[in-house]
Amino acid sequence: MLSAANFAIGLAFIQFSSKLDYGIYMQLFGLLMLSCSIQSAIVSGPMIAMAPKRRARGLQAVSAILFRLQTVVSVLLAIVAFAGVEIAVWGFSVPVLDTDVAVYFALTILTLWVREYVRDYYFLRLNPHATFLVDLCYVCPLTLLLGLGVWVGSFDAAWVLGSMAISNGIAGGVGLWRCRLQPFAAHGRWRKTVWDSWGLSRWTLPGVGLSWLSNFAFVFVVAAVLGAVATAEVSAARLLLMPVALCNTAWLSVITPRISRWVGQRDLTRMRFVFVSSVSGLWGVVAAYSVLLLSLYGALETYVLGEKYAGLQVLVLAWVGYFLAVCLRAAITCWILGAGMFRDALWYNLAAFVVGMPATVLLCVQFGSVGALYGLIVWELVHSFAAWRWGWARLRHQVATP
Repeated sequence: MLSAANFAIGLAFIQFSSKLDYGIYMQLFGLLMLSCSIQSAIVSGPMIAMAPKRRARGLQAVSAILFRLQTVVSVLLAIVAFAGVEIAVWGFSVPVLDTDVAVYFALTILTLWVREYVRDYYFLRLNPHATFLVDLCYVCPLTLLLGLGVWVGSFDAAWVLGSMAISNGIAGGVGLWRCRLQPFAAHGRWRKTVWDSWGLSRWTLPGVGLSWLSNFAFVFVVAAVLGAVATAEVSAARLLLMPVALCNTAWLSVITPRISRWVGQRDLTRMRFVFVSSVSGLWGVVAAYSVLLLSLYGALETYVLGEKYAGLQVLVLAWVGYFLAVCLRAAITCWILGAGMFRDALWYNLAAFVVGMPATVLLCVQFGSVGALYGLIVWELVHSFAAWRWGWARLRHQVATP
């Protein structure tokens, strides 16, 4: 469902907006994903690592205290985001950038954090059905608002961001009301929980920032080297692969809260089986979808992408290779994070960044847009190797040692 919503937004930009507008939107969308990474490092990651080890009341108390922390941080981040876009409005004089974009971008960050928190809380309670209802409360109003924008001829970055802000607010509000968390009620001492959370976040915060770069560096590298129009073309090719990307994200959301329990139970046999079957299953999904996509590519180019986005097959194939590498890396690193090895994960991320970022820039300069994607593949493979060679071996030793 979320994949269909993101796919629809991309198609609407392709059909009803300019390449420049789509390129600017993708850069702002990349920054929204950065804000999600920050939320994951400060709130979701520590909540998943700390809360499952407690009883029901303790779990609820930790979750509520971290929501208060999230509220403060998200407000500060929204202020910074507004100021940053406003500076870009004054400094670059891009026609599709204005103050409305800055306002809606800041509001989207605030409401997105609430929805992400609610989703993570329900996954933490092993209740993915409630998460689906939250997503439904997001997608339905978003679809209506986007359709209205197309109908009235106002479909642009500002309209999409405003629609996302409203829809996230509805979904997050409904989710908080249904879970009865009461985040601002008395839940005991909050300082120790925040301090324990920071003990994990200080390692995950740089790590998720580096992970975000591995996912979205192409947007800014391609824009800097080739311009925003080239960013739109690379993003259009990526759009066709988004269903497999969200399959990987959905799997991580379901499996990560369980990893902490399995590590605590020292169930190494189950851990090995789930790891191998997960990688095999995700690769099978990517392969099957890619075959279907390439067999229908001619029709997609004619009836969906149009002449503005013709000739993207090479970029599509590069994205297939990238998502295969992402599935492998995610399947390894989620176990390391679920086991609380946040400091180790940061070093593996850093090693991948040191190799991958220069590779992405140099290959983009040498080979154009597709070169940037080759650089991202190198980035993911280096990360996978480091996590497997040292992280997975240490995790096995940790589980096997009484």
